[in-house]
Amino acid sequence: MHELAGFDHEDVPELKDAGEFVAYDLLLHADEPQDVAWMMLKLPSKLRGLSTVQRALRAYVAFQTDDFHAFFVELAAMPLLERAAALRHLPKVWDRSLRMMNKGFGKQDRFPLEELARWLYLAEPHSEGEGGDIAERLCNALNIQTQRHSPPQIRNETEDVADSWEVIDGIIDQALSLPEAKPLSIGFAQFKLAPLHDQADAEVMRNLLRDVAVRMEDVAKNVPLTAAELIMGRKT
Repeated sequence: MHELAGFDHEDVPELKDAGEFVAYDLLLHADEPQDVAWMMLKLPSKLRGLSTVQRALRAYVAFQTDDFHAFFVELAAMPLLERAAALRHLPKVWDRSLRMMNKGFGKQDRFPLEELARWLYLAEPHSEGEGGDIAERLCNALNIQTQRHSPPQIRNETEDVADSWEVIDGIIDQALSLPEAKPLSIGFAQFKLAPLHDQADAEVMRNLLRDVAVRMEDVAKNVPLTAAELIMGRKT
């Protein structure tokens, strides 16, 4: 921990800048409670009270207490650089979350994959019909069983046969003019149907982490930010 005794006054201009780096330290070392405890002992009270530091502390406590809903709430509220610092912990959060869900749900329960993706930050929190394939890969990495919905049946009845090429052309034109329908869910996860792996597939976890990082970057590209907003987040 850097020497921060000189930042114990509100009128120090570098106070907020120091708070940002403290938040990064907290998030990077959220899996090292002894280091965080030592950091907090050395931290001046003015820095501990900054909103960026408080948010990082809430995320740290949520991570350490397996309160993963609270962890993801704090993660979603973070600016890009703070989220990037916290990303390294997501594989452990995913693993623990799914093991807890496997204990809490029954064999008869069917959990939509897209909802699971939203719960575990594999898709945007307010998205619809997104992330099902990624959630499926995560479940498979732990041997949680998944099942896809059957594709819609195509009618092939004799009365539907067109009488002429003109009718066929009309049907094709009508089909092309319709918006592409995307199912709200590709399938669901079911728990307790098979023993879980002792450890999740490491390669799958690395690929999922990369996918989440790419999604975060894409979202940031679509929302223009100033340099200050990139670090501190948008004001609400």
